[in-house]
Amino acid sequence: MGQPEQDISGNDSAYGSPVTCYNHHRHSFDTSVSTSVPLPRLDCIDFTFGAKPISLFTRIGRWYLLISVRLIPLLYCLEIVFFSLLFAMVRMHNNVELESYMPAIFSGILAVSLVLSLVLVGVDYRSARRIVMSSSIKGAVMNHLAYYYFSTGCTRRYEFLSKIRNSGDKMFDSLAFFVYFRLKGWKYVVTQIPRQWGYMLFVWWFIIVGNPLKHQRESSLHDTNSDQGIGSNLLPAIPDMLQSNTLPQAMFIMASLLILAWMVQLASLMISVLIYPVLLALIPMPSLEGYCNDVIQERTEQLLIEMNVKRYESQTILV
Repeated sequence: MGQPEQDISGNDSAYGSPVTCYNHHRHSFDTSVSTSVPLPRLDCIDFTFGAKPISLFTRIGRWYLLISVRLIPLLYCLEIVFFSLLFAMVRMHNNVELESYMPAIFSGILAVSLVLSLVLVGVDYRSARRIVMSSSIKGAVMNHLAYYYFSTGCTRRYEFLSKIRNSGDKMFDSLAFFVYFRLKGWKYVVTQIPRQWGYMLFVWWFIIVGNPLKHQRESSLHDTNSDQGIGSNLLPAIPDMLQSNTLPQAMFIMASLLILAWMVQLASLMISVLIYPVLLALIPMPSLEGYCNDVIQERTEQLLIEMNVKRYESQTILV
């Protein structure tokens, strides 16, 4: 039996559109069988016909995603520059306290940490490349890099995929996706530990030891707060620190932001670890990944049917 011809736009000419093609195949299956319905390719779905105007919230979300994706390579370059400058500053200032926490082997540990992070990105890239070639909807939702690729290329696709990921009417499914993606990214959090240690050391050095203006106020601060700990002297020293040399100031701000971002990731991972056993006890599946796949299947079918209904209503109005 011959295959139906396809037009230039990628639509199946035998059924009129990718969505109606999906419904044709959907009804051709026996409903008594519990097998999953094959989903169409993501690049063969017409998102424009009969679609509502794109909301401002959707446009902002896509642009935020686009900017964050483009900042990832820049972030790795900045990390390399940061630690190169940090070791240079340690040698220039001959800081015994900081050198005791940063032995010579620490530079090798930092290099291994960066290489491992890049290797993880490379592994995800190979997986995402296969998903992009197959244009799988499930793969585009489950793989971060594939999700970024399809979402940043088209606002309509971003809206479609974000509706699958973030089902507002089912908070339990959104929680399941949150836990799944956080547990899936645990390797990225762990490989950052040596770099985060370096950032924390620099922040400590900049606030307590390395700030020249802090030493000018040390005597007065010691007299007025002799009965208080070092932590009470940090807040009054910060305004003076930020008025010091531009390079240490920029490094201090960068290190503080990266520490904060990593702490949020770590907290999310720990929360997910605590919630995971509860989810396994509640979901009707042996694994969280299988449940997420079923949710993607169900949510995609629902969205495609809604798109087909809107298409039919639009054609009826035109007639």
